[in-house]
Amino acid sequence: MDYLTPCVRAIWELVEMYGITAVLCTATQPSLGKLFPKTAKIEELCPNTQEMFHFFRRTQLKHIGTLTIEKLAGQMAMQTQVLAIVNTRKQAAELYQALPAGGRFHLSTLMTPLMRRWTLRNIRRRLRQGLVCRVVATSLIEAGVDVDFPTVFRAEAGLDSIIQAAGRCNREGKRPVDESAVYIFRTEERIPPRMQQNVSIFKNEIQLSFSDVASLEAIQAYFDALHNLKGDLLDRKKIVDAFERGRNGCMLPFAQVAKEFRLIEENTKSVFIPLGQRAKRLAQRLQQGECSRSLLRKAGRYMVNVYDQHFQELYRANDLVVVADGLAVLTNLRLYDTKGTGLSLEADAGKALFV
Repeated sequence: MDYLTPCVRAIWELVEMYGITAVLCTATQPSLGKLFPKTAKIEELCPNTQEMFHFFRRTQLKHIGTLTIEKLAGQMAMQTQVLAIVNTRKQAAELYQALPAGGRFHLSTLMTPLMRRWTLRNIRRRLRQGLVCRVVATSLIEAGVDVDFPTVFRAEAGLDSIIQAAGRCNREGKRPVDESAVYIFRTEERIPPRMQQNVSIFKNEIQLSFSDVASLEAIQAYFDALHNLKGDLLDRKKIVDAFERGRNGCMLPFAQVAKEFRLIEENTKSVFIPLGQRAKRLAQRLQQGECSRSLLRKAGRYMVNVYDQHFQELYRANDLVVVADGLAVLTNLRLYDTKGTGLSLEADAGKALFV
C-alpha cells in the first residue's frame, strides 16, 4: 500500500510514453481506476464478468466466531484433509503442535525454501492419494500455491487475503460448492499491526453491508474503503513528488528513490541453515568471507529470514555466527526442526558451562 500510487504511475508512464499494453490479472482486482489519470482508457477484458463470477464460484465463506488454538486443532482433527491459515508464525507453530502427529504439516517462512518445497511436494502427493493431510500455514500459501483442500480455516484478515485463501479450497472444482467451506474465525491473539486496518474494514464495512462478502461489488467496496483510508499514504515515501519536483537538487532522483523503495519494510536478517553436505560446504565458504552474488543465490535455498529481535536472541545465546551484515550461519542445529516447524522461535537458553 505504501507504494501503490507510484506503482500505478509507473504502469501509466509505460503505457502512455512507451506504447506498452498493461494487463492486470488477479482473483481480487483492486479498484485502481481513481489512481490512474482521467484520460486513461481502461477496458475489462472478460465479457459477462458477473455471470462468469457465479459460474466459477467453488466455495462458501462462513464466519464461525472465536476459536482457541485447542478448539481449532480439535475441529481440524475431525477432518481428513484440511488447511488452516493463521496470521503469525507463532500461531502456526502452536497450532501445528496441537494437531495429531500423523499426517500433519507446517508451512511458514521459518522453514528454508528447500524444506518448503519438499513439504509442498509431500502435501500434494497425500492430497492426490486421499491420505490424511492436515496443514497449518501462514499467508505464504495464498500466493500462487497450487493445492486443493475440501475445507479451509482462515484467521480474520483483509478481504483480499480471505479470498486468496478460498482459492486453496475446491480449487479444481471437483466437489459441490455447499461441501466446500472456508471458515473465517477470530483468534484470541491481537491482530498484527500491519493487518489491523484491513481487518477493520472487512469487519465493520464489508461484512455489515454485503450478504456475499466475496462478490465483485464487495471486493470493489473493500479496496475503495482501504484506499480512501490510506489517502496520501498510498505514496508514503513521496516518490511521485520526487520526480515531479525533484529531490535534494536532483530532478531525476533515480538512485535516491531506489534506495528508499522497499516493498517489504520489515527489519529482517538472514540465517543460513547448514543441513546436508551441500549446505555445509556453502556455509564454509560464507564463514571464510566469500560473498559473491552466485554464492548467495545458491545459499538462498537454505536461508530463513528472521526479525531483528529473534536474530539478536540467537546471537546472544551463541546459536549463530555472523558472517556479513545481516547474514549469519546457524551453529546450533538443534534449533532447526527438519520434520516440522523449521527454525525455533526461541533461542537455546539451556546451555551450561562445565569447568
